[in-house]
Amino acid sequence: MAIVNKHPTKNLKVDNENSYLFNYLDTLGLDIEVHNDFVDLKNVLTNKEDYPYSFDNCFEIDNFTDTSKGFVFYLKDGDKIVSTYAARAQTPSSMKDGLSRVYSNFKTENLPVNLTSKLYYMYSSCQWVDSNYLGKRIGVTLDLIKKHFIFYKWNADVNYAIHKVNDTMISYHKNKLFYSDSKYFFTKSDGDVGGAGGVNDTDYNIAWIFKNAFINKLSEIKVTYP
Repeated sequence: MAIVNKHPTKNLKVDNENSYLFNYLDTLGLDIEVHNDFVDLKNVLTNKEDYPYSFDNCFEIDNFTDTSKGFVFYLKDGDKIVSTYAARAQTPSSMKDGLSRVYSNFKTENLPVNLTSKLYYMYSSCQWVDSNYLGKRIGVTLDLIKKHFIFYKWNADVNYAIHKVNDTMISYHKNKLFYSDSKYFFTKSDGDVGGAGGVNDTDYNIAWIFKNAFINKLSEIKVTYP
């Protein structure tokens, strides 16, 4: 298992806290690359037949000019990209304002009060796993590496994501990805929210976890890995 660091300011490294995840990737014979080329990420995802969503507007270069404040993960089998993830610095309030400008037929309620404080937030999206590599816990593993990177290397206070509303997705985010909670965020009556839902998905939640909550969950998380 190799780590390829191409990000201009942040290096991904194995340490005592995250080694259980890299050990697991090693058993799969997969490498991980970190960079901040969001144009390339868009090209990768929009050319994948098994990526079910449009590209997330939050990572469009027109909306995200300082790409050093975010990162992209590629999980690779040799030269083949088999999974992706991305994250960037962005508050939930600024996301809410941006979505209301970008999307028509959009309505939202107040954010959960604990997500309105002046903290360091990082938003994550663009999770994809090649259909030939499903069933190997790749998506969950890459998400947990992302959380370690966000909290320990970027020193963020909160990691959050948005997802379409159904029982399966709520359970996945809380029980598999170990977010603390998931609450209603907004409705887009014509669906098609980049990185989160298709044309038939109209309601969306915000899922989040604070750094101290993630640290408190680590013992629980680690025992799920052999």
